[in-house]
Amino acid sequence: MADRLKSSEKHLRAQQAKEFLISQILEQAQMDNVPLSEVERKMLFFTETEETLPDMLAVNDQFDRECDRSAYESKIAGLAEDTFERLRQESPDGERRWKQAISDLRKEDHYLLVMVDQASRSVRPAYDRLKLWGTGLAIAGAAVGAAILAAKYNVDLDKYMPSKDAAFLVFWGIPAILVIVLAVLRLLLGKQRIDRMFARLTESVFGRTSREK
Repeated sequence: MADRLKSSEKHLRAQQAKEFLISQILEQAQMDNVPLSEVERKMLFFTETEETLPDMLAVNDQFDRECDRSAYESKIAGLAEDTFERLRQESPDGERRWKQAISDLRKEDHYLLVMVDQASRSVRPAYDRLKLWGTGLAIAGAAVGAAILAAKYNVDLDKYMPSKDAAFLVFWGIPAILVIVLAVLRLLLGKQRIDRMFARLTESVFGRTSREK
């Protein structure tokens, strides 16, 4: 009984979070004069596992016929990014509510999270980008330094390098296999679910940006 009540409470919080996020995104669309058709508005409620709008299946079919999914996701992600910026500037409570709503929505499987995650990645702070560039430059500098030291002390680097066949497997074979596996999983389990799983895996490995925490 307690587990059922807990599950019901979690579902209710997710639904309330979804309604808040969608209402704010639609408000932002109106403020930015971004046109959204009825089917585009309804697709914000789409989910594969939970109850949603009564005509959701028909809406999804119409969306697939009439809309470009990639363009739609980019448009909603842009609106979500603008919404977050607006709420953040309006008040600390607005930013807190947005982040809490996303956290509550993650407890279930919702298409809206695909666009929200795209927006979250696009608002990476400038110093986070500098850290990425700094890391890349550090790696490049280390490689150049190793080459200089090897030349100075007559170190034969070839014996420490993998063979051509091994290098080909590492740099081309394994990525190709991963791409094929990802494509098959997206076909079998659904694009949104796999993309969301990949985003969560990336977050768990590399951590979230400071704006997302």
